[in-house]
Amino acid sequence: MRKLLSVISATTLVGTSAMSVVSCSSNKYFQQFKGWIDNKESFLLYIGADNCPHCQDFENTQKDHKEKFDGLINDLNNSYNTKISDITTPDPDSKTAYGEKLNNKVDLRTFKTEDYNNKFTEKWSKNILNWVIDQVTEILKQELMKTVSSEKIATKMAKDKTKAYFDNSENLGFPMFLLIRNGKLVSWEVGFGTDAPGGWTETLLDQWFLPIEEAMKNDTQESAIIKRIMDSSKTEIEGDGG
Repeated sequence: MRKLLSVISATTLVGTSAMSVVSCSSNKYFQQFKGWIDNKESFLLYIGADNCPHCQDFENTQKDHKEKFDGLINDLNNSYNTKISDITTPDPDSKTAYGEKLNNKVDLRTFKTEDYNNKFTEKWSKNILNWVIDQVTEILKQELMKTVSSEKIATKMAKDKTKAYFDNSENLGFPMFLLIRNGKLVSWEVGFGTDAPGGWTETLLDQWFLPIEEAMKNDTQESAIIKRIMDSSKTEIEGDGG
């Protein structure tokens, strides 16, 4: 499924959302994002660019199949609420807030830049990416400390592996989607549609939505994030050796 998602990467061509254009030096978007995090809100953040073909595909699909899209977002909330209905005491140590009742219904929020060449080079987007890296680092660190006695060393190892993951152009591009639950990172997805931009169907929405819904309902999502980073690290090592 992940191969079906197309990414405008750093080395190639290159619902309820509020959009505005900010300058490269502005940190307005990040300040807004951080406010949501501090308020422990739940949302799906779409990050894109005005001239990104696959971003346009996503927006056109969302617009042309609005009823379908709105239904998927509702399902995201309902399916999670059903999954955790029997949980009386959520794990206070969960890094993804799994088991907690949602402080608000998940909705789609949008941050866009004008040019895809600006992706993750502007102040606001770099800060959002650094926030994501910090969240993943903390999750991975807990796993590494099972075999590494020093927290300092485990933290450095976790951050290095996480940075290496996002330095890979296949893992970072536009469009990008961040799933946040009660102020904590749940998952992220990159890309939308097929290899060739243009054309949008309800099927594309289903393909895009499935991993997002799976992550939302996954009671071992932290393990899924760890596997995602570690598998990428193994692939890079194998590639270097080849």
